[in-house]
Amino acid sequence: MTTQPADDTPPLPPAELAVLQALRNFGYATVRELAQSLYPPANQAQCATVQKLLDRLDRKGYVMRNRAVWPHLLHAIADHREGTTCHKSPATSADED
Repeated sequence: MTTQPADDTPPLPPAELAVLQALRNFGYATVRELAQSLYPPANQAQCATVQKLLDRLDRKGYVMRNRAVWPHLLHAIADHREGTTCHKSPATSADED
């Protein structure tokens, strides 16, 4: 299964899609939480891999980060063109990038 936004963006590679689906299941999660759910038990290299995949998804408009908290919380965006979120959380209502 591939996820493709309504515009002409190409489908996501399987690794990015797996991270995005895990993030949607969590609602809000840290890099470590996602890495531990995808690659238990997650080591430093696996966390770095998930971080890189999240960076790509962020650039493509599929995820947003809350940099107001540490560690940063990430969440999936329902429609990357409109910026609407899949879930709402009081913990992430502060300044989001």
